[in-house]
Amino acid sequence: MYALEVLTMKFLIAIIAATFLASSALADVCATAATCGTCTLQGSCGWCSYSNTCESGNQTGSFVGCTTPYWSWTQNTCPATPAPTPNPCSGYTTCHTCAVASCGWCSYSNTCELGNQTGSFVGCTAPYWSWTQNSCPTTAAPTVAPTPVPYTPVPTASCSQYATCGSCTLIGGCGWCAFNGQCESGNATGSFVGCVAPYWSWVSNQCPTAAPATTPAPTVSTCSTSTSCLTCTQKATCGWCSFTNLCEQGNATGSLVGCVAPYWSWTNSQCPASEAH
Repeated sequence: MYALEVLTMKFLIAIIAATFLASSALADVCATAATCGTCTLQGSCGWCSYSNTCESGNQTGSFVGCTTPYWSWTQNTCPATPAPTPNPCSGYTTCHTCAVASCGWCSYSNTCELGNQTGSFVGCTAPYWSWTQNSCPTTAAPTVAPTPVPYTPVPTASCSQYATCGSCTLIGGCGWCAFNGQCESGNATGSFVGCVAPYWSWVSNQCPTAAPATTPAPTVSTCSTSTSCLTCTQKATCGWCSFTNLCEQGNATGSLVGCVAPYWSWTNSQCPASEAH
């Protein structure tokens, strides 16, 4: 019996060692590719435009955490390679003139940048990213704009001075967060400090009808007890933030403390590839 146990243990160790060597060899194959085009021709390799490296993974992301919008699994999703010199987008100074060809407007920095419909190649994403002219700021830009029109203007008055949802949502650039009972600056999708639906009210008809809030914050969060993406995303109102490696309370858009895509996983299928079954 003892001899059989020893043989079984040796067999398991051999399988583990072979798996490790195979994964190491795969990583080495991917690392030799220097461009997105050559990288995506390799089996089980994809290109991470954030680090400009070829990494092993699958269609959802690399095994070391690179995900959309920086992950390219096939050649037709590769960024423009090589990047044009000089940058053809940098000459545009308004959203309407910028949103052509492969250029998009980032209202966070008020710059025209290379990218695709998901975001720019240097990290600008929604709600600050405008890929088409009809997604530019709603106020039509003049033929020659004296100054860029911000997508989400900072309110002239301080939002924090308003103590009720009704008075808060009457102020331009302000919305009400029922999670903490505060008036915060933001836009229709959420506040700039991370409050999102179901706790966010941007207009008065979205205000809670009575206190406590329509969707009250739980008194004790069970999210923090989960230590992996797969166990975390099985809990209602919990999602996994791969930037901090923490399970946080939130919704499909992001966590209540500000973690959003590409680091936010709301369902099992969005978990980093390294945790896949």
